[in-house]
Amino acid sequence: MNDCNLNPAAVGCDDFEPTFQLTIDQEVSNSPTRVISWTELSSVDSYYFTLAQGENCQDPLVSFQQEKTKVEFTIAKDGTYKACVEAHFPSGKVISAQNSGAPITLDTQKPSLKDKVTFKTSEDGTLEPEMDFEDLSDLEFEWSAESSDVLFKDTSQKKPGLSFKKDGTYTVKLKVPA
Repeated sequence: MNDCNLNPAAVGCDDFEPTFQLTIDQEVSNSPTRVISWTELSSVDSYYFTLAQGENCQDPLVSFQQEKTKVEFTIAKDGTYKACVEAHFPSGKVISAQNSGAPITLDTQKPSLKDKVTFKTSEDGTLEPEMDFEDLSDLEFEWSAESSDVLFKDTSQKKPGLSFKKDGTYTVKLKVPA
């Protein structure tokens, strides 16, 4: 069986529409140097790479045309960007990668609380913290307490479901790894 992506002139590929995908080293990273590669298509003159701020690759920060199927670049400012690649064929046909517009996030800052933490009682009677963080990444949470009288439903959740074996004053700690 012929792979029409590699040989669009092969028998049975007359109405074939080639496809390709971007491969991003990490969608969210604290490293400003990023690598994106994509599937090579036969008969392509060049690929057009764009890194943009807006949806559908609007507001490009950088765009360039090349024959290679890999690009390495450095992002200077924290934020979420869009990576887009188009394949340009000798016939003038242009196709975009199926996942063109894939997000790339640079997050070099440590998470920080926006306001004070408050606690509210949930419907099931547990205490739940109310808090918001400034951060571009998905955060992880690690709750702990020195007292065995402090119980958690799940120490890895933003709202861990705090309850206590007996009345008292307790200290709970939250670690948010960067």
